[in-house]
Amino acid sequence: MRTLFLFLLTLQLNAQSIMMSVAHKVAPSITEQYNAILAKASAESFTAPSTGQQTNQNALIAALIAADAWDYIDVMLVFANDGSGAFGRINWKTPASYLATLVNSPTWTSNVGYKSNGFSSYINTTWAPSNGVNYTQNSAGFFVGVATDAANASSSVFGTEETNNQRQLQLRPRRTGGAADGISSAINNSVVHSGTGIVTNSIGIYAGIRTASNAYTIYKDNTSIFTSSQGSSALCTRPVFVCANNLEAGPGEWDTRDVQFIIFGSGWDSTKRTAIYNALVTYLGTL
Repeated sequence: MRTLFLFLLTLQLNAQSIMMSVAHKVAPSITEQYNAILAKASAESFTAPSTGQQTNQNALIAALIAADAWDYIDVMLVFANDGSGAFGRINWKTPASYLATLVNSPTWTSNVGYKSNGFSSYINTTWAPSNGVNYTQNSAGFFVGVATDAANASSSVFGTEETNNQRQLQLRPRRTGGAADGISSAINNSVVHSGTGIVTNSIGIYAGIRTASNAYTIYKDNTSIFTSSQGSSALCTRPVFVCANNLEAGPGEWDTRDVQFIIFGSGWDSTKRTAIYNALVTYLGTL
């Protein structure tokens, strides 16, 4: 009887040990990178996302790290969260630097993002292309998520410029007029306008990748939609605005489309670009 009791006790202990081991492997650990973001939110008294969304955001970072893409990012602002618009101001890559500022109260919607009122409000990222570490003149990239559709001749999802418009970084999807449903873009160059019919719906994830002094590509939902051989110029020293363009004459080209996130970094190769895109799609799918 004693032998049977010991045998059953051993089985029970082994089962508990296996369950604890499995639970330990399955339970996600909080990355030090996401802990730093939460610490910044606490220090600034920003309302952080819900516990469930924190898990999803941590998973987003973990996926970028696993894909060896995280280290090639300079700035990452995630406006689409359920905590607060203020939380969206934090630069996830380096929370201690480039805290975005809100000008004239752009509208924030939970789990959607920010948009301009169309005449005066925008987000100042406080980061300029010349501040780039991974972002350089001939190896530069961006990702931006657009949650609502609109067609406009000159509304910029984001932008900055200087030196008589020669040093620009911007995106204007779904233009109207002579370039109906075209796209205007610049990655360290003067703006380039596409032909018509390129973007018939603004909603999606856009990426722009410059891989050489004479080559950059714009992607929508990880599919190439425009390529340019426009030569690169020196990096702009003026900060990037979101939901507007930081024109030399002052802020303008206001954009009323909801922007979910924005990322700046290196000219990611196709593997890293796809990994970033997939990680963002996974996160947005949880909202």
